[in-house]
Amino acid sequence: MATRLLRIVSPSVVLLVFFWALGTTPDVPEPSEGQVSIEQSRAWAEEADMLVRDGRAADALGLLTQLNHAFPNNTIYIWNLAEAQRARGDYLAAAEFLELYMDQSPVPWAACPTIGDDYWSAGRLDEGLASYQRCLDLEPSNPDYVLALGLANERLGHLREAGVLFAEGERLAADYADFQIASGRLLIRTGQPHEAEKKLVAVLQQESESPDGLFALGLALERQGRLGEAEDAYNAGLVLSPDNSDMVVGIARLRLRSGDAETARRLATESLSRDPGSVDAMLIVAMALERLNRLDAARGMAEQVIERSPTYGDAYLVLGRIAENQGRDSEALRLYDQLLEIQPDHPDAAKARARVGRGAE
Repeated sequence: MATRLLRIVSPSVVLLVFFWALGTTPDVPEPSEGQVSIEQSRAWAEEADMLVRDGRAADALGLLTQLNHAFPNNTIYIWNLAEAQRARGDYLAAAEFLELYMDQSPVPWAACPTIGDDYWSAGRLDEGLASYQRCLDLEPSNPDYVLALGLANERLGHLREAGVLFAEGERLAADYADFQIASGRLLIRTGQPHEAEKKLVAVLQQESESPDGLFALGLALERQGRLGEAEDAYNAGLVLSPDNSDMVVGIARLRLRSGDAETARRLATESLSRDPGSVDAMLIVAMALERLNRLDAARGMAEQVIERSPTYGDAYLVLGRIAENQGRDSEALRLYDQLLEIQPDHPDAAKARARVGRGAE
């Protein structure tokens, strides 16, 4: 069974092929008066290229900046600047250079879906979502771009949009494991964990070392109350992918369910440091803070979840409970009503609303 296609080709190679097809060569252009000499620019380019090839892109930043100033339209220098900024951990700067690359390059798709990933790593979720959409607009039948946009929508809680994209992905690439796993996750989030488990077990029979598959299976088992089996799945996923933030969030959620709110808060906070855009991790932090009776901090975190993902139902539930605990029953009622509008079949929404009672209206 096929796993995700990694259609990431060096832009330098792509541009060489492009210029070869035109019967030209991508030589460094003759500098205009007042710029560095062509010999100097070529020496800088060779040194920077060697540093980038050696995995020392951050060390090449100074040279690449000078080359970019001398030749602002050279897309290879722009691309390498993005790599250098990413190596330094400045994901926003990397994304901004990739914006320039896409605007100027004859092969803008070479920046996809990396540009969205960089925005996401910088915590700029709206720009990330727009970039994934831009990539898909360039190549609507590219399963990688369909997957990237679907995953972004899923993580923001836009489940309907994610479901449409995953269904399209399965149509485009029926043997693509990532789409089947993603569809399984959506079954879980729409209250169908048994069906999700069946789908995910079938995937893992073919892709036994898939961290994403193991995470989704752990989530399906957790939703069925099989917490020990869920933790086994999450731990197996962490063995394969030690830095997988989703797996850490899963274990944090189990710790919260077992009553260890402080460990849950710590694990979810660590996960957020790796993945600032994870609304799932934010929600665990909010719920842990609520259990620790740090209600104002919990409220602030839950409000951030809704700000980033207005249809994330559980965040309304957390805010409603906090409002109840602080004696703001009318606000709690309004929040539970919003939750029922967003997710009418939410298992706790109707009970929460009934608890507050009509007297709060």
